[in-house]
Amino acid sequence: MSRNRFAPRCRAQIQVVFDGRGAPNSKPFLIEVVPRSATVSLNGYYEADTFDLEFETRVLPFDPDQVAFAAVQIFMWDDVRSTPEWAVESNEMIRGLVDDIETTMVGDDNIVKFTGRDYTAVLADSEWDPRDKVRAGGQL
Repeated sequence: MSRNRFAPRCRAQIQVVFDGRGAPNSKPFLIEVVPRSATVSLNGYYEADTFDLEFETRVLPFDPDQVAFAAVQIFMWDDVRSTPEWAVESNEMIRGLVDDIETTMVGDDNIVKFTGRDYTAVLADSEWDPRDKVRAGGQL
């Protein structure tokens, strides 16, 4: 009896803007990580898709407390489709903004967890001011 093996692969690209602490914030800094775990939840039409991304702090060339803003792209694929070029559109699962950065230090195990939502959260979070008038059908 032969067994098929399914081994998903995951990588992420993180763009980070550092807090200037009184000075202007930095330009975006791009880093690629191999996460320890990644979860992508594809939600319904009225909710933004969400993600959780965990990786070891030693892969970061900076302190997570210095981050002002962060954006994430998560790519997932399986062994069958594995190619040297993993950062392609067909492998992209989610692209969004980081809402929360959590650092956990237990012994020698230091983990950073990024939690966030895709870019539709920008539209879902904004509320319409009822005083704004919208021209519809030629009438105001």
